[in-house]
Amino acid sequence: MLGFIGLPTLGFQLDSFFRQGDYGAASAVMAIYVALIASIRLWMRWRLALLWVLAAVVSLATLKSPPMGEGALWRFLTTDIVPAPLRTGDWAGFADWLGRLLTTEMLSGIAATIICAQIALALTGMLAFFSFGVIVARVAGRAGAVAGHLVLVILRSFPEYMLAYLFLQILGPSMLPAVLALALHNGAIIAHLVGRQAGAMTGQLRPDAPRGATLWGYELAPRLFGPFLALCLYRWEIIVRETAVMGLLGIATLGFFIDSAVAELRLDRAMVLPVAAGLLTAAIDSISRLVRRRIGPGGSRALPHEARLRSGGPSCTTAW
Repeated sequence: MLGFIGLPTLGFQLDSFFRQGDYGAASAVMAIYVALIASIRLWMRWRLALLWVLAAVVSLATLKSPPMGEGALWRFLTTDIVPAPLRTGDWAGFADWLGRLLTTEMLSGIAATIICAQIALALTGMLAFFSFGVIVARVAGRAGAVAGHLVLVILRSFPEYMLAYLFLQILGPSMLPAVLALALHNGAIIAHLVGRQAGAMTGQLRPDAPRGATLWGYELAPRLFGPFLALCLYRWEIIVRETAVMGLLGIATLGFFIDSAVAELRLDRAMVLPVAAGLLTAAIDSISRLVRRRIGPGGSRALPHEARLRSGGPSCTTAW
């Protein structure tokens, strides 16, 4: 993903081909990316770790970075990121500078970030809840489970930023590409995790237990709703953070104002806005932790039949 900001990785190639209108080459890059992620268990092994580290060192040594100029780092730390009024010693003007930044950019960026993230979170939950059964053989059948597993793995392998970039080319600049990208990626992650737990659970069912939608609706969904809800709350902070980053694509979240400040060489403003993004995600993470604690162990308040299940009692179907 760092290729989108200039590093010569697959993201850089994808961005370049899209800008050139070479969509066939862009599709090839995406296929290579999926193959790279899908095969990581084959080539990323401990026996080869030293080889990859050496290859990374050699590769980085061959990269040519633009010269920063003499004293560039010192100037950045002591001048560029210092708020403009403080460079001249105008401490009284600092409050006015910060207030204008707060009212014109920070608050609107935070509001857009929260709105986009909450819509994405709701859609994430819907997609995950109604799709985790597609990888369970007793719900979707063997062929359906294989196909569902493949789809979820592909969707969770594509980072939100890459998906949003692709949707942006198709749908144009708006919140919709970010919402769809966040929902598909995070929904696939949650659905895959809950689906794997559901698959392990079906191995403990009686031979005459129901199958298909009946099994999903009356057996799996009630049992796994707590863990599902806990995963949604866990991904909430991540969705908020990634929503802020989506601003680099032109969506009016916090990242948009950060990118604009960097483009205008107002690095002092560009350093304040990430602080706001960090405080926002920290607040969301605290709320998420509080809600998870209030819900209780396992992600939901234990129901009587769940307590019997934990102690090895009869299944939900039998209890009902």
